[in-house]
Order: sequence, then structure tokens, then C-alpha cells
Amino acid sequence: MRLRLTWAAWVTAVCLTACGGGDGSGSSMAVGMPSSADIKSADVASEGLASTAVAAKSGGEFALRPLALSSFSRENTYQFFSANGTEQVLRLDFQSRRFELLGASASVSGAFSEDASEPGTFVFTSPRDSGSNNTARFRQVGDTVIGAFPVRPAYASAQTLEVLPFIAARDFVTEGAAIDGYYAALETNRVSTGFGGGGLISTLITGAGTRMQTCMASGPYTLESCPNGLGRTYVLQQRGDLWHATSIATPSDQFDFRIALVNGEKIYVSGGVFRELVDLGGQARTGLRVGVAATSVEWPLTYGPGAVGNGRWGRYALDGAKLEAAFTDAGGNTGAITAAAWTPAGSFPSALPGVAVLGFGAGSTSGYAVQNRTVFLAWAAPPGTVPGLSIAQIAGTRSDSRNGQYTAFGLTGHRYRLQIDFDRGAYSLTDGGTQQSSGIVRRALQGAAAAGASEFVRTDSATAPTVSQFVVDAFAISGSLPTAAPGGAGSEPTPFVAARDFVTAQSGLSALSTLYAYTLSTSPSGFPLQMSSGMGFRQSGTVLLECVHLLYVPGTPLEACPADRLNSYSVSPGADAGTWRALASDDSFFDFQVARIGADLVFLQAANNVFRIGMGVAAPWRNIGALGVSQSYGPYDPSYIAIESALCTTATCSAAQFTSTSGQTLPWFVLSALTYDLAPAIRFSPADTTSYVHHQGRNTLIRHRGGNGRHLFVGFGQAF
Repeated sequence: MRLRLTWAAWVTAVCLTACGGGDGSGSSMAVGMPSSADIKSADVASEGLASTAVAAKSGGEFALRPLALSSFSRENTYQFFSANGTEQVLRLDFQSRRFELLGASASVSGAFSEDASEPGTFVFTSPRDSGSNNTARFRQVGDTVIGAFPVRPAYASAQTLEVLPFIAARDFVTEGAAIDGYYAALETNRVSTGFGGGGLISTLITGAGTRMQTCMASGPYTLESCPNGLGRTYVLQQRGDLWHATSIATPSDQFDFRIALVNGEKIYVSGGVFRELVDLGGQARTGLRVGVAATSVEWPLTYGPGAVGNGRWGRYALDGAKLEAAFTDAGGNTGAITAAAWTPAGSFPSALPGVAVLGFGAGSTSGYAVQNRTVFLAWAAPPGTVPGLSIAQIAGTRSDSRNGQYTAFGLTGHRYRLQIDFDRGAYSLTDGGTQQSSGIVRRALQGAAAAGASEFVRTDSATAPTVSQFVVDAFAISGSLPTAAPGGAGSEPTPFVAARDFVTAQSGLSALSTLYAYTLSTSPSGFPLQMSSGMGFRQSGTVLLECVHLLYVPGTPLEACPADRLNSYSVSPGADAGTWRALASDDSFFDFQVARIGADLVFLQAANNVFRIGMGVAAPWRNIGALGVSQSYGPYDPSYIAIESALCTTATCSAAQFTSTSGQTLPWFVLSALTYDLAPAIRFSPADTTSYVHHQGRNTLIRHRGGNGRHLFVGFGQAF
């Protein structure tokens, strides 16, 4: 198993573990500590600084020489930290274009040259070169060098070399008070069985560099919210520019680290053997931790070149709520990786700021990313690949691919066209060609601002500007729209969900063979009526069945629905691509769309004061963290529209509403003792079967009817 995000309170035992290699197979939890022979076989010091005298090597390798005997300038000497867990000395001579990498038993020298196709990137040439494409490269980032170089992986045979990421620095913090603070440190590792893993280690240094606390729960926890048994406390001792950490509870748990300065920003670096989990039956791990100060929740859309995992060089781009990386491997093969990226800080009180969670499919959490103004770091385990660390230079910012036209489905039963430009900070909203509102898009200034929410600010009305908040997922938007009030005087907030990728081939509808739909209908009196029903497509998407029986159990075959409660519609293309019309035998009809949100399909309808949303029911249940729009109502009241966060486990579900000023969350409701019948993706409250939670991949719907009144939540997030 690989290290996965398990940061909500329901997790009790999942932590840093190993995962399988490129064939996608995983290992079980590694148990026990390696023997001394295993540690030797790892040869952590084989490329480190265990000794200063070694035999001369042929083929370009040489004995380690003291700095005083090197022809290289001290100004071009760096402490080199590799993903294999070793620390070495890197020397660069830009006049002769030569380099030396000095270790105890595996030193190497060679040349480097600039890559004409990527100015500022230099290619290492050494006796370790292999493959048709040399991915051993580096870039200078102020007083630091980031890149990738062929080294021996931890616990590998002496003949094995792999191009692994590294960071090399020469400016380190030496004042204890200056290293204090929170760090979001990413770890990449291997264990003696050869499996690789990694993840995120929340790290807090206090007491002017005398005390360290870490959370080994594999996710963006703060130390205060670290699950029981997974927090560690260390006493720190300074040794020049190096700090030595010794566990208070387990003295054998020790490691060294440094705090480098890169363009004035602190970078946490630690390489070697980590034994924090041995007391829980885990194995010692050999690898590298590198991280940034966890101080910011702002995620500008950055891009830049660097090492993309193991053996690959390329360019990453953070594009809205999506991370993309294009690369070339040692065989000259090109490829690309795309992951949804979202920042949980602010959404959930337990989240460490400045961390983005990476997901590679429905409901998956497969990595983390952090950045400052100079360096971008990510650890990820994309399906079918070896998990690894990426280290890149931030070269600039880019245009936001979330720009464009969305179809917005209002919970009041109206459909809108939303044109949004995050770069220009502008939006416009139309309804059947009629302008509803236009104005500014900006980061939220209050309320859910800490959760990364944004705001529509309507500026085209004669009245004072109207502000409505919304949140953006990689594939959809939810929040509140500033729609025109009846009569056109001023604005009123309208809760909505929006998407822009829809099924346009009729056969694609058949993938939703069984779904559970929630319908909200606004009566002429303004009092919403709600119901749930089973639905599903048949005959290659040309027929839609709907069971409206009050006792319908989600997951039950629709054909078993009583005949007088089963509606059948013929389905045909609508007025525009992605819109479909369902026609009943009495010639009544409704139009709908099926959106692709993440890797999932979501049924959406908004017309004639009717809003409907439906999702599949077969997905296995996972613990959920989501952020989205909520509406609480007796008679429709705009004051009950808000951005909320939701946390759901197998047994409980709760929502918290962001306050309008402080940005803090207030508990809104709690559902407990949740159960399910045939559909594990839906859990009901036994106290009131009209209260339930339905999730599918990144998409979450909560319908609640209890002491706080009727409540509906629609949001997007991540299942853990």
C-alpha cells in the first residue's frame, strides 16, 4: 500500500506505508524493522558522507577530496540531497562546464551543457548515462540547484542506477529561532522489500529550534488534529547548520535535517532512514523529505520545468483546480499526467494550510503538492506508475483553463448560461438570451474566503453591488448566483451547480443504468416540494425509466417498481448539443443534461421551477470531505443560502456553515447512525428516512430534514 491521505478524524491507523511498482500492484503493510544486514544492504551511506577516504574509481569516478584540494570554487559547492536518501557534495564549474558529485564510495564527475530547447536547463553527462534520452538535468534557483541525477536507489543492488530527483543547497539557517514554524514536508521512500511509498508529514518546530512535532497520519493535518497514536515529539540539538532530532518516547527514532534558504524562503530538507513507525509494527524507511513553510492557502496558477517523478523530466502546470505534467522519460517516450488538485485548508479545521490534495480518478487521493514563490514540490502515485517525488522551478504564472462558458442549474428551477474569465476577473450571466447580471470575479473577502471560495460581484445594477460566493472544483462550480430580482429591481441570490462538459452521444447515457435522483420543485406559493426517485437509462440511452414510489429502495431494479409508479420516457436529442428531451406517452416532456464531473456522470435538470440532480448508486462508500452550496428552507428564503463544508463517515455526517464575517464555521446539523440498504453510495438516517447522504466520486449530495428545518447541500470534494 502506498501512503494515502487519511486526514479526517475517522482515520485511526493508516499512515506512511509502501506501495507497489509500475505494474500497479500494491504490497500489504510492511511489518517489522529491517535487520542490520538490511540496513547495510540499503547502503544509505554508499553515496553519502560516511567516510572521507575511498579508493580511486576508474571511468570518471574518483576519491573524495577535501574542499581545499578541489579546483572548484566554494561558491559553487552544494549539499546534495537525493530522493534515495543520501546526502552528498555537488560542485559545479560554469566556466569549464564540469561537475563533481562526491560521496563516500560512489563519486562521479562529468560535464554539463545547456539544453537549447529549454534555456536554463542543463544536462549532466557522466559515466552513469543510460537510455536513449538523458533525463539527468538541473536548474539553478537562486543559491539552490534542483534536478535529477542517476543514483543507486535505497536497498537496490550495487549495479542498479535510477535517475531520481534531488535538491542541492548552500545557504542554510543557523539560528534556532529562525527555523521555528509549520512545514508541509513531502516524503518519498523505499523499504527493504523494495516497495516505494511516500506522502505528507506535517511538521512543527518550536522553542527556538529545540522541539519538533510531526504527524505521521499521511495527510495535511495540523498537529492539534493529528489522530491518536500518530503524533511524534522530538528534542532537537543543533550541530552547525544541521539539526539532530531524537524522539522523546523512542530514542532509537532519530534523524537529521536542515532548513535551506532559497531566495529567502525556508525549505525543509532531510534525508536518510526514518523509523517513526517501527513502534507500530512498520518498517524503517529510507528516503528524502523536502517541504516548504505551511503559511499560505493562496495557489497562483504556476508552471515550470523540473523532475517529474522518477526518471522523467518535463514541465508541470497548475491550471485552476487541475495539475498537469508533460514529460519525457529515459527511453525518449513522452507522456502526460493530469490530476485534480484542491486545497482543503479553510474547508476543514484539521487541514494544514498551503497543501493541495491530488486525485487521479473518482474518489481517489493519490498525492499532495506544495509550493512557495520559487519551488514547486509534489509527491504522487498515479495509477500504473511508480510513486515518486517531483521537484520543479516556478517559472511563471499561466492563464486559467477554467475560463469559459458553463451551464448553471439553479436550485430554484431555472437554467442559465454563465460566462466566466478568472484571468480578467469578470463574469456575465444570461437566461434564454436575456442578461441577468454581469460584474467582477474575485477571491472571497470574507465568509468562506479561507476555504478558497470566490465571489461574484454584480456591478451592472443601479443598486449597490451584490456579492455572491461560490467554490470551484476542477470540473464544476457550486455556490450562489446574483440573478435579477423579479421586476428587474436589484438582485437576489440563487443557489446553483454548474458544469461545462456534457454527454453528447446518446449511447453514453446508458452508463447511468441505475441512479437515485433528488427533485426540488418550487410551488406557486414559493414553498419548495421535494421528492426522491429511482431512475435509469435503457436501450442505449433511448429510454429513461423513473420509479416514483415512496418506498423505492435505491439500487432496486427499476423494472420491479409497481406499474402505476413507473414512468417511461423516450429520449431524443434536444435543441443543442448535450441537451436531451424526455418525452412521456401523454406528450409531456422535460429537458435534461448529463454532466461529466470528474470521472463520474451526474444527471441535471433545471426548468419550469423544477431542479433535479441524480447520481449513480453502485460506488463503494468512502469517507467524504466536500465543499459546496447549501440551502435551508421553509418558504424560500435567500438568507438561508450559504457555502458549507461537509464531513461524512460511514456512520455520521455533519455540515458547518461559514459565517459571513469571520470565516469561521458554525455547526449546522449532524446525522448519526447512518445505514444503507442495497446501494452503498447512499446512507440514510434511521431517525428520518428523508435524511440521507449520497456521494459518487467527487460529487456529494446531502438531503436533511430535521430539527433545523429542511436542508439541501450539493458540493464537490474528495472521498478518502
